[in-house]
Amino acid sequence: MRIFCAQLNPTIGAIAENGRKICEALMRARDRGAELVLFGELALSGYPPKDLLMLTQFIAACEEELERIIAASSELFIVVGTPRRAPAGSEKPLHNSAAVIEDGRLLGFQDKILLPTYDVFDERRYFTPGTAGKVWEWGERRLGITICEDIWCGADATVFANYPIDPVAELAGASLDLLLNLSASPYSLNKFSFRVAALARAAKRTAAPAILCNQVGGNDSLIFDGASLAVNREGELVAYAKSFAPDDLFVDTHLLGAPLTIPKSNTSSLYHALVLGLRDYFHKLATTTCFLGLSGGIDSALVACIAAEALGKENVTAVFMPSRFTSEESSFDAKEVARRLGINLLVIPIEGPHTSVEGLLTPFFGFKERGVTEENIQSRLRGLILMALCNKHGGFLL
Repeated sequence: MRIFCAQLNPTIGAIAENGRKICEALMRARDRGAELVLFGELALSGYPPKDLLMLTQFIAACEEELERIIAASSELFIVVGTPRRAPAGSEKPLHNSAAVIEDGRLLGFQDKILLPTYDVFDERRYFTPGTAGKVWEWGERRLGITICEDIWCGADATVFANYPIDPVAELAGASLDLLLNLSASPYSLNKFSFRVAALARAAKRTAAPAILCNQVGGNDSLIFDGASLAVNREGELVAYAKSFAPDDLFVDTHLLGAPLTIPKSNTSSLYHALVLGLRDYFHKLATTTCFLGLSGGIDSALVACIAAEALGKENVTAVFMPSRFTSEESSFDAKEVARRLGINLLVIPIEGPHTSVEGLLTPFFGFKERGVTEENIQSRLRGLILMALCNKHGGFLL
């Protein structure tokens, strides 16, 4: 089987744009000679859509876009994540589902069975859980389809939930040719290793090669690192996509290569996660300009470095605001950071306004030399200056 795993960066609520990305991926898959195209969890709506799911027009828009995807599916077998309406009388009005499509026909839906309600997840607020997995017939091939949490049950990778149902166990012994997983799995250090372990366990239990397609991008407060992957029936890692970027992972199950070493998470991956999260926050709000206070210390220097890489140095303005407490070393370091990064630098001394505010308030508070209250004045003054700059120039404050 020639599988095309489309690791996309959706925007929550941008259904038409997400649908366009999905259809473009179908064209790329067709050009590569793929037979099956796999997308991530809720690829059509973006994850997590949260209370948008409560809007009738939002679900209707997903249904309309899904029809366009079905029409674009000629000669392909497609599995794509979407919300869908649950039958009348269900616990909640929606399912978190995978639409299963073949050559212009909607074959049906596989609903997510395990709905997490721990950590950053609150899926039971919106969705009715699926009742059971099934085997999907595709010619002479037999496929199992799971959605994110469905493969984590019993994988020794999480201790946050104890589910009464094990979707993978229900597929064990079903003579599968391939196990698919649609994911929206947020980034954390070493998360890739955990995903490999969970998928490997599922592959060994079903005696079938397995492929996981993960969302990439920053959405709301979450960062998704992508790194979609494939394991053979022995659970050995045989292919994986890029981290922190959209990517197409092409896997031929008849030509699986030698097992790969699992890459380790490190400080570099954390840095790239922060860059992606900041870039997408600005991009998905259709803005680019930011302002930040640059003190000459390590913290603000790191923020400036991340901002310059995420947004482009021309879109970053650093503001250095020296006072009576600013050392020559801090002044030099702040200017040197801005020079090396190539970002804009404004120098706005705040000693004058600091003295004025201090003189105004001293009769009421009784300041001490270099006291905590003086530092609070400086902090407030710097914040006001940065907010004023953002308001004037239409940027965001970091």
